[in-house]
Amino acid sequence: MTTAVVFGASGYAGNELVRLLAFHPHVDGVVAVSREHAGKSVHVVYPDAPADLHVIYDNVTLEQANDADVVFLAIPTEEAKTAAAQLSTRVIDLSQAHRFDPEFTYGLPEANREQIKTAKKIANPGCYATACILAALPLKDHFAALGFDCKSGYSGGGKTKTYDYEENVIPYGLQNHYQLPEVSKFVTRPFTFAPHVVNAFRGLVATAHVIGLDASTVPAEGLRALFNDFYREEPMVKIQQEMPTLKSAAKTNGAHIGGFAFDGQNAVFVCAIDNLLKGAASTAIQNMNLMMGWKETEGLQTVKS
Repeated sequence: MTTAVVFGASGYAGNELVRLLAFHPHVDGVVAVSREHAGKSVHVVYPDAPADLHVIYDNVTLEQANDADVVFLAIPTEEAKTAAAQLSTRVIDLSQAHRFDPEFTYGLPEANREQIKTAKKIANPGCYATACILAALPLKDHFAALGFDCKSGYSGGGKTKTYDYEENVIPYGLQNHYQLPEVSKFVTRPFTFAPHVVNAFRGLVATAHVIGLDASTVPAEGLRALFNDFYREEPMVKIQQEMPTLKSAAKTNGAHIGGFAFDGQNAVFVCAIDNLLKGAASTAIQNMNLMMGWKETEGLQTVKS
């Protein structure tokens, strides 16, 4: 019997985790922790929850959570730091608390799969970082500079964050966004990073502008062929010719990369994900599957066509 505990289960990412875990073929029990809503059905907080999702919010302690096979932390950064220090079981932290902690393995399967398989503590990547890193990995260092223009739905700020998003696009964190160092771990050439909040609940689009791409590294079939080859064995990354959008990626578990344009020197293309799924909960499930020795896509619908 495999049990999972989700702290912060009534938050946006926590809610997605609960839904995925409740129907996971190898998870026999999920404890959805919410101090505010303890004793209430998930349907009270999320009326759109599946009719057959029979989960009641609970309020277990960290000591009790150590009896579970895996604990997910979908809570604020400082709370996650405190909680992780008291947990001896497997931990997957969705906050930014441990992404540079040497005791935690950075949990982006497409970049770190073998390390995740043997890890006991996983730091889930940020949503912007996920899209940007996946866009950059096939290019390696064969370019002069790279610019990421990112747009995300307002759910990325969590339930407590409010935005003046009506008829608006909000740039922020242009120089010191907390996910920028995550991208720096994988992109060693000069790059820029510009995140924005838009008037949409979920989804994230990262438009990559590549300057000075070495044409000798691009196959004769073009830039799309380069990405196709790199991600050929990746079940949660779809390479497509058509342009991915915020809406087309929403409610899917993977990354969609497409819209390739390349003039022999400079290129532009788009990586789109659901910030609450591939940018949070779905990647956390991928990480759990790898940690537990299960098929990586268990409990997830893939995006390969």
